[in-house]
Amino acid sequence: MGCGGLQRVISSTITHTYSLEQALYAFGFTGDNTIACTNLCRDEITITVKNKIENVFGSSFNTNGLGGVLTCGVTGIKAGLSHSPICGSGKERYVFFSMPHISIDAAGNVGTISRPGRAGDSCACGALIGSLVQIKDAGLAASCKKPGVHDYSGMWVGVSVFNCFVVPHTQKHSPTTQIPSFPSSSSALPAACASRA
Repeated sequence: MGCGGLQRVISSTITHTYSLEQALYAFGFTGDNTIACTNLCRDEITITVKNKIENVFGSSFNTNGLGGVLTCGVTGIKAGLSHSPICGSGKERYVFFSMPHISIDAAGNVGTISRPGRAGDSCACGALIGSLVQIKDAGLAASCKKPGVHDYSGMWVGVSVFNCFVVPHTQKHSPTTQIPSFPSSSSALPAACASRA
């Protein structure tokens, strides 16, 4: 992609942020009558996006989950849906932002990031990369045998929850989907990402 391409992506993202604010305003959503519910990946680099959202809508209700998958359950959603200002008409207004994050370094490499105070490159989103490696190694069917049943062994609970959300949707909506070309094991990952898989 190179630095010129990266600048176009950043410029486009900033433009879309303001366009979204204007579009929501046209439907009556403002910082005075709306609360944002943010479901971003837990990585600290998502704070920039969260700050942009909160600059428009004030403090947001946070349901962060790995890869931007909503994992707070019914209780978490019910809690969030009781926080909006109530308009004169009795309406409550919510805007939901749910997304993963994918880093792009200065050279245009997708998935690689430099983190302050750490030598070498890091990886983002590590959860997405870990999930993709697990799905590629085990196959779609084996990656989530039964929705709601998770692997509590080791440290894979978050990725297990993520896979149990993603895999059934992939099978339902795109049953012939091929896993994207990606290394089949963590040993083949770029150094920055190998420790995440």
